[in-house]
Amino acid sequence: MSNVTELPVKPRSVLSDPNATLELVQSYKCQHGNYQVDEKAAEVTCGRCKEKLNPIWVLMQIATDDRVLRDRWSSMRAEIELMKPRTQTKCKHCQKLTPVPTNVKSWDIQQRAAEIRRRTADGAKP
Repeated sequence: MSNVTELPVKPRSVLSDPNATLELVQSYKCQHGNYQVDEKAAEVTCGRCKEKLNPIWVLMQIATDDRVLRDRWSSMRAEIELMKPRTQTKCKHCQKLTPVPTNVKSWDIQQRAAEIRRRTADGAKP
């Protein structure tokens, strides 16, 4: 015997009205960019739609874009560093240099990219 008592559960439909539809409402008019900054008034305006924007939101957008670019850059540098010694080899038959497929794992690239980000944050040369 079990100490568990099943409770009666009445199934319900996802929507109470079977004819109801879900509609996606876009809360933005523009993909804001080309920011125009008025330093004296401490205001930021979208260069596309001319809407006044929250300066903190604009700073967050710029910081996010910067972080994404920095991460991509460090990943590419890491990939180059890891693949540099394995890009070409001399063919045993014809003695010409031939490209070699590498087996660098994405984990290795991520680790090296993190090292590169730390070095550049410390002011060292990448």
